[in-house]
Amino acid sequence: MALTDNGNHIIDCFNFMIDDPVAMEARINAIVGVVTNGLFAARGADILLLGKTDGVERTAL
Repeated sequence: MALTDNGNHIIDCFNFMIDDPVAMEARINAIVGVVTNGLFAARGADILLLGKTDGVERTAL
């Protein structure tokens, strides 16, 4: 298990289906001690940054 610079644990989960990502994000954030999560389901992205061999492509969404 990895740690952040501040000593917080990083838990990386993958390869499972999330039926309701907005609800899952809210449930995770309600757990005492959770600093943040990487679902970003409750708020959509404003821009897309795509790394390419010749630089970064920026697209407004």
